[in-house]
Amino acid sequence: VTTWVHGADATERVTTASRALFGGGGLESVDAGTLADAVAEVPRAQGAVGARLVELFVAAGLEKGLGAARRTIASGGLYINNGKIADSERTLAAEDLLPGGFALLRKGKRNLAVIEAAGTR
Repeated sequence: VTTWVHGADATERVTTASRALFGGGGLESVDAGTLADAVAEVPRAQGAVGARLVELFVAAGLEKGLGAARRTIASGGLYINNGKIADSERTLAAEDLLPGGFALLRKGKRNLAVIEAAGTR
């Protein structure tokens, strides 16, 4: 139905974005417009380069507190832009920002949130 309504190109872009969002592909393969559309309805929070990722996961509502975020990192369950976070002291770096000035946070396989970096929009 998507192909019929929007065309084959749009269907391919959406499929690629869906795979990338849920860890099945690289986010770098998705163009900025498609990526922005794909995360339009995802919960979001404001953050800044240099902020600790554990705090951003809490701010975005993916974790209840800093201790819970640290435990989930220790068990390998938190990701930024589909890369597993191994260090609970890691901060948001400028290199983490995707086109559009945001970073994709993921807990487990299906829980997503977006951090919009202050001053990038």
